[in-house]
Amino acid sequence: MATIQVRIDDNIKMAADSLFTTLGFDTSTAVRMFISAALENHGLPFEVRKKMVDTKPHPVFGSGKGKMWIADDFDAPLDELKEYMEVVNANTYTNRRITPSLLPGSKSIGGISIIE
Repeated sequence: MATIQVRIDDNIKMAADSLFTTLGFDTSTAVRMFISAALENHGLPFEVRKKMVDTKPHPVFGSGKGKMWIADDFDAPLDELKEYMEVVNANTYTNRRITPSLLPGSKSIGGISIIE
């Protein structure tokens, strides 16, 4: 039987030993399994790819400063929603109907018509 020696970082060796122990075998057995799988596959038993380097520049924190703004009426939809919810909650305990369009003889709150 032949012996193979490999130089590897101590931390990687300890992590591998720990992993293989939890799987129920030692590192030597894992290496034998790797070599057997490579022989069966006629190559490495996993895909080898070149790591892609992202060449696009990433935005720097604060790089959008002065380029964005908030409209003066930004909260307007929230105000309308608040009015609508007040109407819905008020009508939960009454017999009023709420319709999505403004009808003659009704009043509108937040875009919702109330017919009394």
